[in-house]
Amino acid sequence: MIKRIEEVSINAWPSLQTSIYDGWIIRFADGYTKRANSINPLYYSKEEIDKKIDYCEILFKNKNLPVVFKLTKESEPVGLDDKLALRGYEKIDVTSVQMLELVDFKYIQLNNCVAATKLTDDWLNAFSRFSKLSEKQRCTLKKMLLNRTMNNYYFKYLDNDSIIACGLGVEENKYFGLFDVVVDEKHRGKGHGRKLLDSILSFAKSKNIEKAYLQVVGNNVIAKKLYKNIGFKEIYKYWYRIKKI
Repeated sequence: MIKRIEEVSINAWPSLQTSIYDGWIIRFADGYTKRANSINPLYYSKEEIDKKIDYCEILFKNKNLPVVFKLTKESEPVGLDDKLALRGYEKIDVTSVQMLELVDFKYIQLNNCVAATKLTDDWLNAFSRFSKLSEKQRCTLKKMLLNRTMNNYYFKYLDNDSIIACGLGVEENKYFGLFDVVVDEKHRGKGHGRKLLDSILSFAKSKNIEKAYLQVVGNNVIAKKLYKNIGFKEIYKYWYRIKKI
């Protein structure tokens, strides 16, 4: 299950450059998000581990980026996390991956949430503003979103025709990933995030998608409480090991 969810989430959040090295997926996206600029050791690995780490460090150094490994308890090879710790890699951002069986979700009809299958400037501008992205980050995000091959849905939650919250849903083979769910700072704490999530999940259920998944950083208490109330349950954790070269 862990490898499958890691695969669909990688597909859902594409980098700008991807290479495979002895079972490790190496991704770059101009430094925008650790997810898209990291080494993902998903599959069986047979080469000597220090040699592989040395190789990855050179790649990231050449791009002037910190070296980032995205790890789970099934990362290959066994003992990689301990090896990275010994080499001075800091463990950060322990994240809960959670899933909801949509058969258990009650469909809700909300009229002020709009879904589109193509990226639009108003969605990108709203998300960039709510997330306080720089112009460089906005441009990189746009390239990443246009680089997707999955079925993507861009959700806008409206108040008097103004976008006050937005989110991204990505469909792949009965899985529906929720990404970039964010509410305008001026409208937070009013239940709009819950209404947006209800709308997104209802949309997914209407398409006969079976499972929804999302990722939430461990210290985000408010979001974790919201997802629990909806019915999401943790299936595993991932974390990052990071080192500046």
